[in-house]
Order: sequence, then C-alpha cells, then structure tokens
Amino acid sequence: MGVISNSSLYKKKSAIDHVKALAFGRKAGTTEEYIAMDYIRDSLKKKYIKTELDPFLWVSIWGLYILLFVILILIMLFIIFLSFFIIAARAFGYITLFISIYFLVYYILSVSVYKVFDLTQPVQRGHISHNVTTKIEANVYRKRKPVIIFCAHYDSISINYSERIINSMVLIFILYVFIFFPLNLTMDAQFIFKLINIILLFGYLIFFISIRAKNKSIGSVDDASGTAILIELSKLFHINPLNNIDLIFLWTGAEEMGLYGSKAFCYRNFKNLDKEYDLDKSYVINVDMVGSYIGLIDQTGIFKKAKLNISLNNILEDTAREKEIPLRKEIKSISFMGDHTVFQDYAKKSKRKLQVCWFYSSEDSRFIHSSKDTPDKCKPENLNGCIDLCYHTLKRLDTDIV
Repeated sequence: MGVISNSSLYKKKSAIDHVKALAFGRKAGTTEEYIAMDYIRDSLKKKYIKTELDPFLWVSIWGLYILLFVILILIMLFIIFLSFFIIAARAFGYITLFISIYFLVYYILSVSVYKVFDLTQPVQRGHISHNVTTKIEANVYRKRKPVIIFCAHYDSISINYSERIINSMVLIFILYVFIFFPLNLTMDAQFIFKLINIILLFGYLIFFISIRAKNKSIGSVDDASGTAILIELSKLFHINPLNNIDLIFLWTGAEEMGLYGSKAFCYRNFKNLDKEYDLDKSYVINVDMVGSYIGLIDQTGIFKKAKLNISLNNILEDTAREKEIPLRKEIKSISFMGDHTVFQDYAKKSKRKLQVCWFYSSEDSRFIHSSKDTPDKCKPENLNGCIDLCYHTLKRLDTDIV
C-alpha cells in the first residue's frame, strides 16, 4: 500500500519531479554540479525563500587513495619476489610505516584543507564547490533555543563497483596486509603460497586501478532523493515555521569526494552554532538515501554495534507508527561516509550531546554510483512518506520544548 501524504501543504508529485529534474551526472567540480546548485536555489526562490551560497575549496582524495594503494601493492609484490631468494619478513615494518604515513597524509588533506588553502589564491589542483543553506527562524524568540539541521548532498559520483563490494574488498585487503601477508613472510611460506600472494595482489592492483568510472551515474537515490525531500520540507516550514526551534537546511557539495561540504560548514559555523543554540537539545537529520523504501540507520559498528542516537530514532519510529508510514530500522557496519559523521565529530570535540539521525536505504546501495541509480528507484510514496515523517516529528519535538 502506498503512503498517502496527510499534509495538504505540498504537492504529492513535487518530490519525484525534483528527482527527475536532477537526473544527470552531478560530479563535484563540474558544470553539472553548478546546474544542480542553481536548480535548488531557483526552486526555493519561486517560494520567496532566500538561500545563501558558501563556496569552499576541496582536493580530491580519490587519486591519493588509489595511488597509495597501488604503491603499497607494488611494495608487497617486490617483497614477495625478493622472498624467493631471501627472507624478507623485516620489510613488513617498512610497510607499516608507509601505511602510517598514508593515513597522516589523508588526515591532513581531509581535515585541514580549509586552513591550508585560500579561495582568493589560485590553486591548480583544487576545485571549488558550494554549500546551499537557508534558515527558518522560530516564531518565538528565545535565547539558547534548540536548532534542527537538515542536510543532504546534491553531488553524485560514478564507480564501477557497488558500495558493499568496495567495503568488503577494502576490509579484506586490510586484514591481508596486517595478518596474512606478514604471517606468510615470517613463516617463509612455500612456493605455492607465494604464488597465491602474487595472484591476489595483482587482482587487487586491477581492482584499485579500475574503481573509478566515467560519469554514468545520475545519482537519483544517492542523493537527488534527499535533495528533493529537503526542498519540499524547507517550503513546508517556510509557510508554517516551528514555534520554539530554528531550522537550518543544508545542501552540501562535494560529499562524494570526502564529505567536504559538511566539513566546510562545521569548520566555519560550529562554534557560532554552539554559542547561539543549545546543542545538547538539538538534532542533525541527514537524508542520504530514500529509494525503494524509507530506511533509518539505528545501529553502526563492525564488531560492537552502537546506537546512532539516544532518542531521536525512537521518536521517528513512534511518529511513523502513529501516521502509518512504513519505516525500516537498519544496522550498518561501516558508517564513516555520511555528512552526519562530521557533525558527530564536532559535537564530540565540543562535548555536546547533539543527536544525529541518518536516512539511508541499505538495500539500494547495490545500484548507487552506477547507471542503475535512476528515478524509477525512488518511489514517490517513500519520498512523500519521509517528508511527512520529518514534518510531524519536528512538530512533536517543537511541542515538547518547555
């Protein structure tokens, strides 16, 4: 049974129409990303909603990832070839050192990029993207009131393999590097095992070199769906603001390149948000993927599962049950690639109890980043259901404020 919108404040076809309008490759740093940015602003401008553009500079980490993985594989291949003649177990220490340098370089690029580069200075290898934001103030003025931040990314990316395959391959590769490979060298493995190692490493070499694909994905589920939902929610609350809670809608650019949009936003705004609002009673809602169903990530972690938030998921679930909106709570092992994680990190550093939630349809991850991620994967009833769910949940939170 399809979800019927129980709100008369928006057109039921609007969300899916947005998804269809954004059905083109929106790779960060390209003209298409700018077209998508303008589409968001124009859609809101028609309803007299003012938006702000926040440009930021980013450097692609994909090339760095691939380069360092390839170098690591070549080093291991060299050690294996060398081991046919001498024992090369000590060489593993150099590999560990190399991995440490790799993570250090990644950390510097992904975290400190905003401190290093200045937008007024030309940088040959840098790219400029933009965050789009709009703020809807509460009807009642209060000091240190809560704020709810909605975020969704509007860029897309094309990859030859599904997210599940990449996560599994990387995890197996890490286990191989730290356990199987040094064990083989230490025990001076027989010829057949060394040959298996060579075949495996050559396979991984091909895998890492071929990860990237031409821009064939039009990113409907990931994340035109979230972009569309935020457009309609901002229009809803523009004409019907909350009484006690401010709302910030954030459309991030260059998310697929390393969460750069949310990092730029938090780096520039988190301290001011902490001064203006009571972040211990505030929320971040990341609408990352709404496709063939409405998925809500409830627990994360590879080995030890942890709740993503204290109470927000429970409130969303209660609202979904009350409004008869189908909602599926899920567990996701690896959760480092989402805008909400950046807010989590900043909240942790600031010792704030900011709660985050993550709308993400895990089963749809099998076709995201590929040519299969088309508008037909986004069911209109699920897009409208997510809008209704968020709308009524926020109304409930607003009422609970004392």
